[in-house]
Amino acid sequence: MRIISVETTITIFRFALKNSQMKYLLACLIPTLLACSNNKTAYIDINQVYASINLSKEYRERLEQLEQHYTYQLSEGQQKLTGYKDNILAKKNPNQKELQEIFLLQQELDSLQKQLEAQFKDSTLYYNDLIEETVNDWVYEFGQEKGFKYIFSPASSNAFMYADSTLDITRQVISYINQEQP
Repeated sequence: MRIISVETTITIFRFALKNSQMKYLLACLIPTLLACSNNKTAYIDINQVYASINLSKEYRERLEQLEQHYTYQLSEGQQKLTGYKDNILAKKNPNQKELQEIFLLQQELDSLQKQLEAQFKDSTLYYNDLIEETVNDWVYEFGQEKGFKYIFSPASSNAFMYADSTLDITRQVISYINQEQP
């Protein structure tokens, strides 16, 4: 990496301010600050962290169990509806009340399906938020314990186009989180 001198940085900084060119300012300021300091810096692949920690696996299992439970409830309701429907339609002339009951049972089943889908979506969002919050706390603790000044996660922001792989601490963070997890 080429380190820009302080004089060059000041010149570019003045040019950027004078010409209101924020991209020039950011282009020289951020790398210069990082390069000129003795700050320990690293990055992680947050998507790999989320996918690999034990807590995520535990939450995925919970969601799978919830999905199986909801699927069972819907299947049970569908079987009841099908059995009732078959009995009514087996008659030569089902009356209007019986046909209305079939229609109402189908509506109840549809309503149950929508309710269960909404509950599953809410549960998924809840667990995702909980994982994100917990991982952020653990990465913060990891960074403090290991003496890092910066730990970046470019996966979601596209902030970095290149990073030296020797700065990748994803595996260390995953190990740390899995050890810290109760």
